[in-house]
Amino acid sequence: MPFLHIPTDARFEVGPSGPVDAAIAIVGEAPGREEARTGKPFVGQAGRVLEEVCHDAGLIKGQLYLTNVIKEKPPDTYKKKNDISSYFNERTGRFSEKGQPWVDLLREELAEIGANILVSMGKTAAAAIIGPPAHKIMKYRGYIYEAAGPAISEGTIRKALPTIHPAETLYAPANYIHRYYISHDLHKARLNSETAEVVWDSVEAIIPSTLPEAVEWLKWFNTLPEVSFDTESINYEITCISFTDKITYAVAIDFLHGKWTEEEEVILWNHIADIIENPKVALIGQNLIHDLELLALRMGIIYKGYIKDTMIMHSLMYPDFEKGLGFLGGVYTNMPYWKDMVKFNTSKEES
Repeated sequence: MPFLHIPTDARFEVGPSGPVDAAIAIVGEAPGREEARTGKPFVGQAGRVLEEVCHDAGLIKGQLYLTNVIKEKPPDTYKKKNDISSYFNERTGRFSEKGQPWVDLLREELAEIGANILVSMGKTAAAAIIGPPAHKIMKYRGYIYEAAGPAISEGTIRKALPTIHPAETLYAPANYIHRYYISHDLHKARLNSETAEVVWDSVEAIIPSTLPEAVEWLKWFNTLPEVSFDTESINYEITCISFTDKITYAVAIDFLHGKWTEEEEVILWNHIADIIENPKVALIGQNLIHDLELLALRMGIIYKGYIKDTMIMHSLMYPDFEKGLGFLGGVYTNMPYWKDMVKFNTSKEES
């Protein structure tokens, strides 16, 4: 079955496989020994893992487009099998002179297939499809991105999702937990494969500019049975506190930029205390022990009601999984990765 018009002077051991009109394309790193022997991608041990996790995600491996960035088997060295270091720098996420032609070839290849979402498996594929720093897989996996790496033609709009390479799960301890991570990521890819357009969950940030507006919001939240909240701080000084009762918006009270007089801050904190100390309002948040301790020590506000900590609830359900907010965002939301948008003592203070 003809798949692509690969240039005749391109020399490679392992070409792509699968239908060119597949909604999902899997892009791996490089073929291993079994792939080089058969001339097909993902047929060795890693391919068998891929088949298992596809099954868990409700996908059929044979219906996916499968390819690799590098289409020849990397050499085995004293460092490791399939040593890709001559093609790709895992620390910087950059390709060498030897690796760049393969990226150029992948760009031609991807331009001819119809996949709506590209699942990059492993550091090399993430760097090619999304670009650095997405090659830091354990930090960025599970999130939906707009593909903008060197293997993507300029002006092309496509979704991309980085995940762990199945080969990484062949050895303990990653062989147990990381397979579940890949299964989840493939499930998210399936849900996002209907269109190529990147559509993230929309959240409106409401920042009251006047005292009456802020007080009106705080009084509203004090009437609800459940309220999610979060604090931001610099050097243990609370710079912002936000509240919401829905996933579509959040109201943030800004204490960083001096917009309130001292008298207005007292009024605002009294209304915030009414919410936190209201035994009829259940508080929802991530790692609430930090926020509640900060409110108690810095503002003398002591909660008296019921709390629902998302970190604890997630940990009870999946005790072996990571528990940080960055990880949970990739698991439970369709948001872009936001943790790099601001940095302490730089963007947060200047924004």
